[in-house]
Amino acid sequence: MIINGADASNIKSVFCTRKNGSDIQTKRVNMDTLMSWSQQFYGTLRAYYNNKNNNLNPDIFSGANGEKPIARYLWSQSFMTYNNCVGMFGNKQHVLIIPNWKESEQTALYDVENTTNNFDFNNPSHDYAPNPYLNGVFWPVVKKKLEGYHSITVALTSEQSLLRDVYNYYGIRVIQCSKPYSLGEDTYSGFTLRSPPHKFDVVQLLGHDRPPEGTVFRAKDIKDDFKRYCNDDFLLHDFWRPKGTFKKFAKEGNSSYYGIEGTENEEAHNNLKELHCWFETIQYGQDASINQNDSDLKTVMTFVKNHFGSNRMLHGDSDFSNLNFVPLEEMEEKFGSFRDTAKQNARTLNYFANNSSLSIF
Repeated sequence: MIINGADASNIKSVFCTRKNGSDIQTKRVNMDTLMSWSQQFYGTLRAYYNNKNNNLNPDIFSGANGEKPIARYLWSQSFMTYNNCVGMFGNKQHVLIIPNWKESEQTALYDVENTTNNFDFNNPSHDYAPNPYLNGVFWPVVKKKLEGYHSITVALTSEQSLLRDVYNYYGIRVIQCSKPYSLGEDTYSGFTLRSPPHKFDVVQLLGHDRPPEGTVFRAKDIKDDFKRYCNDDFLLHDFWRPKGTFKKFAKEGNSSYYGIEGTENEEAHNNLKELHCWFETIQYGQDASINQNDSDLKTVMTFVKNHFGSNRMLHGDSDFSNLNFVPLEEMEEKFGSFRDTAKQNARTLNYFANNSSLSIF
């Protein structure tokens, strides 16, 4: 694929497929392959909208040159969630994912209430708010494409849904649960898994609603809900994102009421920190050992920037106290080359990722 005169097949990114202590196993992928994966993912959203739920329109906003910003955001966020999971889960291979996706309550693939009316990605004063329940739920698709180490099982109710459709399309294992799970609910009260394939090493709760303020759940009690399905030393990962604009979340993180207390797993957090350091060293996927040309990187990334819209690169000062969206050109002028720009952006992305809910017990 030729992009603005640069051959995207010569531009490669490197991704982690497994963190085994200090050993980082990787996979390199051409830029044109990554772009084709993104287009394929958009196609799954488009097909579901056309055939099954006309509320979930991935084309409601358009970027320059026909870019599909909603699908691109969901896809790029999935890579961030994937990286965090690879870091935290390490050698714990069998992962059970329990999403909180009530499709009947959804009116769009984004958060309509907190997004500027008539939103335009090219208007820097407009704010976009992603759908908090879809934030991160597609990371198993990234794992599948990268042929990662972890074995994923997703528990869904019997109803047809966007998640079931996408997971089935990519061949991700889905098993049925008796009803939606709610935080603090004893599995013996009615939530059960049907035909789990094995004992699990990790239970990941994706997008589950917080309890009312003043109600506190103990992580140990939540783990007790699932221990009959899991190995003795299993991890519980609670991943969620409050409603709000992208800018607000970048600056404030998960400042909403959390409602869970417990001692977090120190090893998992240390593994994640080590993986983030590794990503920063290789400029968040732009591995200098591949000997890529800086001007070609700039050419391709300028093209991508034009698709995303102006002023959409997140950046902050040294202590990240002033996060904001700035133009790519301003970043390059400040740091001197696109490589250094990408490395600085890696630090910002890691900071942003750590403001997501990475509670793991």
